[in-house]
Amino acid sequence: MKARDPFSIKQTLCDVIDAISMDRAAAVTGRTPGYLRIMSDEDQRGDLTCRDAILLDAEYEALLGGRPLTDMMRLQIDAVRPDQTASAAAALEATLEIIRESGEAHAALIAASVPGATLSTRRRAIREILQSLSAKRRLLPILRTLTRRQPQAP
Repeated sequence: MKARDPFSIKQTLCDVIDAISMDRAAAVTGRTPGYLRIMSDEDQRGDLTCRDAILLDAEYEALLGGRPLTDMMRLQIDAVRPDQTASAAAALEATLEIIRESGEAHAALIAASVPGATLSTRRRAIREILQSLSAKRRLLPILRTLTRRQPQAP
């Protein structure tokens, strides 16, 4: 497994494919698995098309809820305009979202771990885990910007 920047479309694409399956991702986009692997490979040139991102997010949302590729694009847009999005208030808001999403993920994991848990209960646990990870990713650019702004010690 290759290490990817967690704040990248390529990593998010890997997460989406892992969640919905390569076969489903290929069917939804009309692309080959090889093409999708290339689009998720940091060492390969090329970027996921908007059309493919929309189709993959729509499938992900139908199966698990959420739009991880859209969320990552928003994060990257916000990172281009750090002065407008990075503040202590934004960090606090993102932290509260992380705590909420993590709590929901923990509860869903417990429900999915009990004997006799249903398939839908286990799918909900997957969705909650991925939403928790997405919430954590949203805090990264805020913290990066706040860290860069710190004055240097004399």
